[in-house]
Amino acid sequence: MGPQEVIQHNEEIVPLVRLSRLLGGELGAGARAEAPGEIGGELDRLQLVIHRVDGRPAGIIVDELLDIIESGAPVQRPAARPGVLGSLVIDGQVTELLDVEGALRLGTSSFSKEHTR
Repeated sequence: MGPQEVIQHNEEIVPLVRLSRLLGGELGAGARAEAPGEIGGELDRLQLVIHRVDGRPAGIIVDELLDIIESGAPVQRPAARPGVLGSLVIDGQVTELLDVEGALRLGTSSFSKEHTR
């Protein structure tokens, strides 16, 4: 669909956002950069998180998924870049908190502020 990467999931067309491109992260070990519109390249599988905003799905492609947790702990340091809520210490590690809906708004026009109202 043009420059927007998508997959079919449960009979729905799901827009994809590559977190490493959005936040400027490094590619994971063994991964290679894909050409625009190329999903997965030589990789057999994508690691992604499906999230719903107002009932609409979106996929966030990650280089490596370590853990997903919910925490009521307060942010200890404000965000230094778009797509991040801030950072705090979780299990002895400084951890950035992803602003999931903000990342989706940054990464795809399907979730711009006008579309999420």
